[in-house]
Amino acid sequence: MKSYAAKLMAFVIAFGSMAAFGAVGGFAEQAEQQPSVVLAEEETLATDTFESTAGSETDDTKKISDCTVETDASECVYNGQKQYAKVTIKDGDKTLVAGTDYSIAYANCVGPGTATVMISGKGSYTGYYSVRYTIAKADLSTCKVTGLDESYNYTGSAVVPEVTLTNSMGKKLVKGTDYLVSLRNNRSDGTATMTFIGKGKYTGYLISSFEIKMVAPANVTGMTATSVGTNSVTLRWDKVSGAQGYVIYLYDKAAKKWTRYKKTTTTANTITVTGLNAGEAYAFTARAYVTADSKEILSPSFTNYKLATCPAKVNFTIATKQKGKAVINWTKVAGATSYAIYYKPNGGSWSKIATVNNSTTSYTYTKVRSGDTGYMTVRAFKNFEGVIRGGTSVYTKAIYKYPLAAKKLDSVGWDLYSAYCAASVPWRNPNKEIPKSGDVTMEWYANYGFTKGYGHCFNMAAMFAEMAKTLGYDCTQVWGQVPLSAGGIGLHSWCEVKLNGSVYVCDPDMRSEINHDCYLREYYHGTWNIQKKGNVKTNG
Repeated sequence: MKSYAAKLMAFVIAFGSMAAFGAVGGFAEQAEQQPSVVLAEEETLATDTFESTAGSETDDTKKISDCTVETDASECVYNGQKQYAKVTIKDGDKTLVAGTDYSIAYANCVGPGTATVMISGKGSYTGYYSVRYTIAKADLSTCKVTGLDESYNYTGSAVVPEVTLTNSMGKKLVKGTDYLVSLRNNRSDGTATMTFIGKGKYTGYLISSFEIKMVAPANVTGMTATSVGTNSVTLRWDKVSGAQGYVIYLYDKAAKKWTRYKKTTTTANTITVTGLNAGEAYAFTARAYVTADSKEILSPSFTNYKLATCPAKVNFTIATKQKGKAVINWTKVAGATSYAIYYKPNGGSWSKIATVNNSTTSYTYTKVRSGDTGYMTVRAFKNFEGVIRGGTSVYTKAIYKYPLAAKKLDSVGWDLYSAYCAASVPWRNPNKEIPKSGDVTMEWYANYGFTKGYGHCFNMAAMFAEMAKTLGYDCTQVWGQVPLSAGGIGLHSWCEVKLNGSVYVCDPDMRSEINHDCYLREYYHGTWNIQKKGNVKTNG
């Protein structure tokens, strides 16, 4: 409350009365407190002093400036609306009545800052009087914040909420003009503060808070295998929005729990899992994650994708001890539920000739042609929950490793002695074109003998060795020295056959040259006085 001693002030504005001032200067009456006129906000009074040019004091009137004027601007706080100070005027103990004894007008009363109230005598009072008062800046703490949520999801970046501030009259404040904003702890999870600092027509500050919560990413879906091998599998799944990476798990059947296989550090939605066992069933899962302040937040639940790796290669042998038949024997493959046998003619395509269950390890193919140059293989399969996968690779073997030998057996009979007799071809070496050496391969010597129908000891031994091997015998072509009938020492070749742990000599050259059967003889019992030097090379 401010009090002012009434005093006479010269009215320097060239208006004859307050009515004229209101009409020309844009004042309007104050309806709430007392009849008055009010100056628009952008207008200012020309001076603090006024001089009346009419209404001079008489014996029945008094000057308003001789009265005591009190103003109360305690409730004048800026809110965008006009702020009127309360005015009380006393003549001694008498309180004057607005509208009867005086009227008032206001200037610059929106604020904040200095406003002016002008009092004009009326009735028994004459003259004018002006008083300044202060409109305070608005306190920002009285404003209302809208648009601020209680919590926001953690993103790894600063969280800056979009909010609106309004004052008590519902007027929207302008950021940068009416207030500034300061944010703290708005990047990591926890409680963040948003401080609004008054500016311009506003003072003080307002503090609001919100939570930043680590929200787990969505569950991984759509897992599938894009590639399955014997020892590895490539998995793929649908990308999860916002995920920083994925954790891949394998189910440990022994421990009966999920174990981590690998954590990716990229958003790539595929991975190749290695080090798996062939033909074994596995369960996989993946979880998306985000990380904040070294804390890992995983998607809440597990997917469960099951598959079995492909079986391993099948090791097998082909035995052709009978005409027109090939007996395939193999070793069981871990995890296999069935086996398929395939045949491919030389230069042709593979075709499946049989499928057997996982308890079977042998199959006899009865359609072998004479001197067949085709191939066979065995492939393992794994049936896991209705999905059948075969081995990704196989071994292949020729039905006859030595097709010319098989063809000869077809003509002479499938037994070892018939092979021995068939290998005893006429001894001939035209122009000495056939070498005698342990460094020339068995296959070369045999092919020459089968094709030409003649040769020397190296050819005959090679032919017998190939036929014996085709029949399934453990037979090796060897070479060494032998005394010559004309004197001296010469090179010679024969075969060793292992039977029941013993080694026997088969020398078809003796049958050819001297008509003596050296068939399954012990050394030096019906053999020449031969001295072994080594084995004849083979192609394997």
